[in-house]
Amino acid sequence: MGQVYNGEMNGEQLLNLAVQKIAQEQNEELLQNLRRLVEDQDQTGTSESEEYMRGLYNGTEYMIAMIEGREPVYKESPLTEERWTAAVNNANFMLKEYQNIPTGTFGAITIAQTISRYENGERTKELLDDLEAIE
Repeated sequence: MGQVYNGEMNGEQLLNLAVQKIAQEQNEELLQNLRRLVEDQDQTGTSESEEYMRGLYNGTEYMIAMIEGREPVYKESPLTEERWTAAVNNANFMLKEYQNIPTGTFGAITIAQTISRYENGERTKELLDDLEAIE
């Protein structure tokens, strides 16, 4: 690490040693605070805040990794492209099924409205949950 006082240092060397020690202590305190912050950001919250908190978590993880000299380990989004594709494909299939049922008009309209939200660019957790719930 840094130098250790051996009784033979001049004033400038002692000052350097003291500055290194203070910087090391401040780094440790900063890392402890960042680790507590990233733990808080890893907690599951409301669906509206989950993506926001994941972004904060990943940013804080990046800072910790840079200080520690390692690659960051990011938290992945649960809203994967595979889930979206599977949910939309199922919704389209179910829409056709409901359209073939004489009394399935209401279900078809509801499914069509949900698909329309996806086609209009909405990518919320609520929409993915709605799409995945279509039976």
